[in-house]
Amino acid sequence: MIWRFALDASPPRTKKNSPIIVSGLKHPILLPSQAYRDWFKAHEWAITSIRVNLNRQNQITPHNGPVSVNAQFYCDNDRGDCCGYYQALGDLLEWHTRDKHTKIVTYLGLITDDRWIRDWDGSRLHLDRARPRIEVAIEILPRDQPELFEDLPAESEDQPP
Repeated sequence: MIWRFALDASPPRTKKNSPIIVSGLKHPILLPSQAYRDWFKAHEWAITSIRVNLNRQNQITPHNGPVSVNAQFYCDNDRGDCCGYYQALGDLLEWHTRDKHTKIVTYLGLITDDRWIRDWDGSRLHLDRARPRIEVAIEILPRDQPELFEDLPAESEDQPP
C-alpha cells in the first residue's frame, strides 16, 4: 500500500540557528528556528486533512510500523541539504502533542514515530522557483521485514574490540 500526497511550499533548510533556552533543567533546551516553526504550523492542516481522508478510506493512521518514504522536494532556491529537508518532513509526518498535565500523547500525524522511516529511497532535491512543493509517497512495509542490524553477527569474546 502506498499513500501519495503533495504539500505546498518546501520546508525550511534547517532546524538550526535556533534560540537556546536555559531553564531550571540540567541541560539547555534548543528550540527550532522561527522559519521551521512557521512552516510546521502552516502545514498542520494539510497533514490533518490527509489523515482524515486516509481514515475515510479505511487506512488506519497514524501507522505504527516500518515505512519507506520517497519525497521530491521542489525548492524555490538552491540552498540547504537533503538531511535538513528529510528531518523537517519526518517531524511533520510524526506530529504529535503531549498534554502537560496528564502526559497523554495524541498522535496527529501519519506515522507514530519517524524512527519507523526505514529509507528515503529515490528522494531528491529539485529547483522550481515558480512552484515550490513536496511530492510524497509513503509505502507501508511488511512487519516481518528484518529490523535494522538484526542480521549482523553477534559479537564474539575472542575478537579484539
